[in-house]
Amino acid sequence: MKNWLVTVAVVLLAPVTAHASFDLMLVSSANAEPSSFSNRIHRLDPVTGAYLGSFLVPTKPAGMAASRQRGELYVLGINGDLRVYNYSTGERKAIYNLGIGGVLDLAISNDESKLYVVNGSSQVWTTSALTPNSLSSVGSRAGANYRTVSISPSGSLFATDSLGSRLDRFLPSGGSFAFSSFGTIASGSATMSQVAISGPSPTGFAVLGPGPSAASGQFMNLSSDNPSGFTSFAFTTFGFSDYRSAVRAHDGAYFIGTDSSGANTVRVGSLDGLAYYGSSYAFSGVSGGAGKVAIVLAPEPASLLPVALGALLILRRRKRSR
Repeated sequence: MKNWLVTVAVVLLAPVTAHASFDLMLVSSANAEPSSFSNRIHRLDPVTGAYLGSFLVPTKPAGMAASRQRGELYVLGINGDLRVYNYSTGERKAIYNLGIGGVLDLAISNDESKLYVVNGSSQVWTTSALTPNSLSSVGSRAGANYRTVSISPSGSLFATDSLGSRLDRFLPSGGSFAFSSFGTIASGSATMSQVAISGPSPTGFAVLGPGPSAASGQFMNLSSDNPSGFTSFAFTTFGFSDYRSAVRAHDGAYFIGTDSSGANTVRVGSLDGLAYYGSSYAFSGVSGGAGKVAIVLAPEPASLLPVALGALLILRRRKRSR
């Protein structure tokens, strides 16, 4: 029976792995739409580049994060207004105010239960993703000016300090995070917008930017999540005119910027698990180019096999009981 179940499960999963990736990238426009004075969230398949539609949000996102489990997109405005959307339909589900101003970035925990916020202070703030309310400090370092916040696949928290030109790493410690180590980044990286911590790979890396110029970015090695030096690179090599954002991929990362053909055309590039450039594609009609970006990564096909086997086993038992 075991061989039969495995065979049938593989057959059922084959169509899943053969076509769309089922990953989802959500790209906000940097500028409001001229006709509506609202910013637009664009949906696309990050692997194939297929465009999947869009919806409007009333304010420019200062931070975005997504929950695959709940099918939700969290859009945080600079004044602390948090709007929660169904990312498939664009329907707004809830709105909250987190009581914070000057928001610069937003991240979500790996289990999707908590949100993390930075606003240029020395603190990293947190609130529940299920019932967002007032924020509490979850990590800090005196003298820092945190512009971005990211979570690694292993659960470390990373925040970029624009004053000290460094990427700080915090380790989980009870219900908060404790400062652990840092890596120095290029001086002049004060406009850092979003940092991607790569998916599982032999070494791990961070993609940071913009650097001292709008068209430059940086790689940083993260051996066992420890930051250790950076390498600068020019995005113009890959058909970009500037760098805007970066998000994690299954194994590696995506970087997003403006295509060299025009200000309203976005280019998305990919890096593999060893930080080598893979490919890129462009899509147009994005007012002012890309703003903040969020990613939804579907489970790997192999992780779906136990689910398929369980469902088939239940069906077989029901059939026998009849």
